[in-house]
Amino acid sequence: MAHQRTFQPFRELPWLLFAFFKTAILGGFATFFLIAFLTFDEPLFQPRFFIYQKWFVGFWLVGLVTLIVGFLLFRQHRHSPEALAFPFREEFLGLGIFVAGQTFILLGEQVGFHLEILHFFLFLLALGVLLRSAQVYAFYRERPAWYHPTTAGSFVQGAIAIGISLSMMAFSEPSLQHALCWILLIVLVMEILTIWSRLRHLNRTSVLTRQAVVMMLGTHLMLFAVRFIFGIIMPLVYLVWYLFIHPLPLIALPVMILVGELSERILFFLTAQPISSHISRN
Repeated sequence: MAHQRTFQPFRELPWLLFAFFKTAILGGFATFFLIAFLTFDEPLFQPRFFIYQKWFVGFWLVGLVTLIVGFLLFRQHRHSPEALAFPFREEFLGLGIFVAGQTFILLGEQVGFHLEILHFFLFLLALGVLLRSAQVYAFYRERPAWYHPTTAGSFVQGAIAIGISLSMMAFSEPSLQHALCWILLIVLVMEILTIWSRLRHLNRTSVLTRQAVVMMLGTHLMLFAVRFIFGIIMPLVYLVWYLFIHPLPLIALPVMILVGELSERILFFLTAQPISSHISRN
């Protein structure tokens, strides 16, 4: 069909923003849940659980708005090449199920039905949706540049990094922030290894995957620099200084992480051409 012959990557920005917000919601909720419910000291649990409840409502509101915008977007552009080359139905269904679970819990609490076990089931659901989303992209054959285990790893690592960044902005306890910094340090090191492995895979697999490397390190080099330098190297230096030399205000760290993860998600879409666009040119 004619509409499959043109691939304009920047027109995918609305779709990738939907995927980014979904990852942020799931990763943020999972991180806040673990911080709150893995606190066994009663004086610490109450303030942490209160923060968790406030952000729970915030995640629900953002998720609901994201679903509505995503539905309207897909309804308007469902026949476009960008929509056809993007696993939107899987993304939309996963976020929809999670938001439905949140809605059930919030409605139950409004009528006095409080069961903390439901939050645990929702946490398991969030992990399942996140892992399923990572699997969908890693095995999405329409985009050869995605077809690799590092795709799933980058999704999971990004969700953890975003969740920790949001937690740093919400929880002000020095001991908790210190622990979050250690976890974030490990995640950032793993992200460097993932990027290296992904570049090696892309450069060795096929013409389309090598084209992704050319675009990443050529056409979109500035965006890659933002992702790698501002989103990984600078936070690593910041964390090493904070943990081993002298404590610093952590307000800048979540900003760098969020910008870096958003840049990574944009690169993830812009540099992955569908097979259909390559076949049509040939």
